[in-house]
Amino acid sequence: NYLTLKDDGKVGIGTTAPAGLLELTTDTDDTLLYLTTHHDTNSAHPNIMFRKSGGSRSSPSVVADNELIGDIEWHAYDGDSYGQVATIRCEIDGTPGDSDTPGALLFLTTPDGTQAVTEKMRIDDAGNVGIGINNPASILHVSSSGNSIISVDAGALANRSGVEFGHGATPKWEILSGTSSEGHRLKFNASGGGGDDVLCIEHAGNVGIGTNNPAQTL
Repeated sequence: NYLTLKDDGKVGIGTTAPAGLLELTTDTDDTLLYLTTHHDTNSAHPNIMFRKSGGSRSSPSVVADNELIGDIEWHAYDGDSYGQVATIRCEIDGTPGDSDTPGALLFLTTPDGTQAVTEKMRIDDAGNVGIGINNPASILHVSSSGNSIISVDAGALANRSGVEFGHGATPKWEILSGTSSEGHRLKFNASGGGGDDVLCIEHAGNVGIGTNNPAQTL
């Protein structure tokens, strides 16, 4: 059977025993679902929409803070059952009301040795990103029960890696790890990479102010 409609309303495509309202399955190829739009306007596009309310379909009511709105889940067979691998979750992130539905996206993965997902990252209603923390206090907030280290790798000895600070088009500050030809020194630059180092620290520990080749400790 290509399509099965059960008496409880469940629909199966490729299966006669659908596990949910709609199940698509195949043993011979990828299970592909296409959503295609053909239209001459830029705003016309395919959509997947998740909607939730309290109450009922005929009489919906407002949702509440922290209420789960929808999940996208991945499960894999472990030899005995299908275990959860990862989830992208949407939930209410604040007090909702008329024309006001604050939301957050949560990214969850399953640690080795378990089948239960745990939150690893979220984007809250203000746009703050938390990694290892569920209430980020800034644009990017990283937290860990152990060492919290952010790695920036340029990938090649001839490239620099670093962090840039600035305000729009104003002159920028950079903290850089220099290239191999620069001795991989730590560089503090006040013109977005285009000027001389204001301060540098070599691997040997020598510190240079106004020079990028310090010959002594300071």
